[in-house]
Amino acid sequence: MFSSDQISKAHFHLNCSIDQGTYFTWYTGVIEGRPYSIKIYTEYEEPYNDIAFLSARIAKEIPIAVAYLHTAFPRIIIHRDIKATNVFLDKNGTAKLSDLSSAITLPEGKSWIEEPVVGTFGYTDPAYFSTGILRAYSDVFSYGIFMYEIHFPASC
Repeated sequence: MFSSDQISKAHFHLNCSIDQGTYFTWYTGVIEGRPYSIKIYTEYEEPYNDIAFLSARIAKEIPIAVAYLHTAFPRIIIHRDIKATNVFLDKNGTAKLSDLSSAITLPEGKSWIEEPVVGTFGYTDPAYFSTGILRAYSDVFSYGIFMYEIHFPASC
């Protein structure tokens, strides 16, 4: 992992081109004794292909985490705040769902609970938002919004 400052400095001190594609050039170097690679695009459409490929890994890993919360324990755990800023990639590029500070555990044997609305506006299930009734479906709705967000970013 490198800080944005380190990456910016590396960008201005590119010292070895290792591959030249039609739409990009790969550069390598060393930052504080650690090797790095930077892919610089010459066409704007090409990065979206890489992003789409990477988002497919995330699209498969996050629902596994959500299903685990919903089914692995005697009491259902509902995350309540699934969004891009709560998903991180580990050093192997595996998506991890984080920030369980809004999560709630349903009473054993129950599939819903009436609870004050918590979560990020726009990601919150409209049924939960309007009734205060929280179900596992609320996480499924938030995941759908998250998927829309990573496939159709606001800047496009």
